[in-house]
Amino acid sequence: MFTGIIRELGKLQKIQKNGRLLTYSISAPKVAARAEIGASIAINGVCQTVTKLEHGSMSFDAIEETLKKTTLGKLKMGQMVHVEPALTLQQPLDGHLVYGHVDGIGSVVQLNKTPGRFDLKVRLPDDTSKYVLKGGSIAIDGVSLTVFDCDHDFCSVSLIPETLERTCFATLNLGDPINIEVDTIGKWIEKWTLGATSQLNFNEKLKHWGY
Repeated sequence: MFTGIIRELGKLQKIQKNGRLLTYSISAPKVAARAEIGASIAINGVCQTVTKLEHGSMSFDAIEETLKKTTLGKLKMGQMVHVEPALTLQQPLDGHLVYGHVDGIGSVVQLNKTPGRFDLKVRLPDDTSKYVLKGGSIAIDGVSLTVFDCDHDFCSVSLIPETLERTCFATLNLGDPINIEVDTIGKWIEKWTLGATSQLNFNEKLKHWGY
């Protein structure tokens, strides 16, 4: 589990495709110094397991399912990525609870840069907009952000200079793919309300109940 607060920007040092498995290494000396084999580390919001530690770098394996649902398969040598170690019970929850289980790949559709502010509008992955609400939380490439506007399959967030300095968002371009994880609380509410096996949406469920 994570907070969506990026602790270090890592650099992709090595990447190798072995059949359906992607093996890659990230240089992130500060996080690597406290990590151990088997530890969970979020890379651009994707929970990954450390398989090797060497000279300030960490190695990971991404399986086929992970590559389908995230942008990890699009990583390039030298690319900078967001790195966050797992949350501890002694650590303040500065962002929101992020699981590192990406819901899908979104895309950048609009960038508005003004002095002291950077507004980002993204297209959400299919079937996720119902979990996104104005004033709620969303994780974009692993960064905990507050939604200030949402409409159909889109949502907008605003980044302050401090966030831009600590993340890779300043290098984003129109059309770039991004990892999206919606707030899990909405999913739990839906499950409790509709039932684990129900295929009905909320309005259909109310009609089914006679309302």
